[in-house]
Amino acid sequence: MMFVTVFFGVLEINTGKFVYVNGGHNPPIIYHAESNSCEYLSVKKNFVLGGMEEVPYNQQEITLQRGDLIFTYTDGVNEAMNEQNEEYTSERLLNFMNSTDCRADLQTLLAAVKADVAKHVGAAEQSDDITMLALRRN
Repeated sequence: MMFVTVFFGVLEINTGKFVYVNGGHNPPIIYHAESNSCEYLSVKKNFVLGGMEEVPYNQQEITLQRGDLIFTYTDGVNEAMNEQNEEYTSERLLNFMNSTDCRADLQTLLAAVKADVAKHVGAAEQSDDITMLALRRN
């Protein structure tokens, strides 16, 4: 009984049209450059990959404006545990994204998220992979 979660998207660079499908993965965060704010991307609740055969998946689409950003991550980010067995949480991640400069270059942004997670975790042992990807439409 093996399965995997997935978030898959295709961005048309010229138009900003972003077509995506979520298969049981954490919802990405979208940064709106116009309002300088972040929120969780609306994702339909689709099943994980490999859990059952012939499961339909529903695609969605949005238009990214210039400067908008999509931030995806594995559950090792929001579920990172500190020494008191407290998770970092999705709420804390969104609050951090709204409090940091999402206009910074992507390497700097990813390093800032990584540092905030590490600050929360402290000396606790890492229990899951931590993978992040940020994509900005310029």
